[in-house]
Amino acid sequence: MHVHAYILAGGKSSRMGSNKALLMLGNKCLLQHVIEAVKPLTHQIFIVTQNALFEGFQYPLLADNFINAGPAAGIDAALQHSNATHNLILSCDMPFIDTRSLQQIINASQNFDITYPIHAGYPEMMLSVFQTACKQKWRDAILQGERKLSELVKHFNTCEIDSHSLLNKNIDLFANMNTPDDYAYGKAIFPSQEELGADDFATLIQHPLVQIIDVRNVDEMPRLEKFQPHEIPMSMLRNELTRIDKHNPSIFICHAGIRSLAALEIAKEEFGFENAYHVKGGIYTLADFL
Repeated sequence: MHVHAYILAGGKSSRMGSNKALLMLGNKCLLQHVIEAVKPLTHQIFIVTQNALFEGFQYPLLADNFINAGPAAGIDAALQHSNATHNLILSCDMPFIDTRSLQQIINASQNFDITYPIHAGYPEMMLSVFQTACKQKWRDAILQGERKLSELVKHFNTCEIDSHSLLNKNIDLFANMNTPDDYAYGKAIFPSQEELGADDFATLIQHPLVQIIDVRNVDEMPRLEKFQPHEIPMSMLRNELTRIDKHNPSIFICHAGIRSLAALEIAKEEFGFENAYHVKGGIYTLADFL
């Protein structure tokens, strides 16, 4: 079975109040959690959005073909684009999905147009598998004015998976981050990890809004120009931190990790930084990046 994965990230996030795909849980944003779950299953991963901010994730972006048609348009864009037989359709705001659950849904999809779990009586269409062969029928339904996913699927041969078989292995599988309360729940069960190793750093620097703050003195080498850091020596930190956006992910770095840890504590405790990290071991940890 040839599978592509399409992650829908073009929503307005109106209930959240900010772009939910970029919200941080632990040391990854919501979108990156979804990508990590998908990567063992396929290398063909696409982000359905026309927001250029997402280019930093290094996966192809795909725009909707219909305006203001909601997720139905995102699915249409995926199906029209795909040259695979089957397509994972996922939402960017479900950070607790896991590879094993996705594989179970794929395995059940062989002989069906659309395969999805039924959870609390409703189809979980943002955790589904579509056969590419149904693309014209899906588009025709949209052209006829249908937008509601639960109505659209009635035109197809579907497989409905009992959610209990999935929830037994992952109780938070269907938890999505639509509102600030949802996000608070997510942060409560996925606490932030403030120390970054090399792999963590490699993941986090893909975030389009990430800020790197180098707290070394200006004569310390090597410099980090390739990351376009804010260069703020520790002696100037309290005077300069106010010009850094405390809401965006921030990575503090120094020579060996001691000053960056102190800077992290100042940023969080005195300036209210929300998503702040430091590189454990300093530039020695990042030898492969320099």
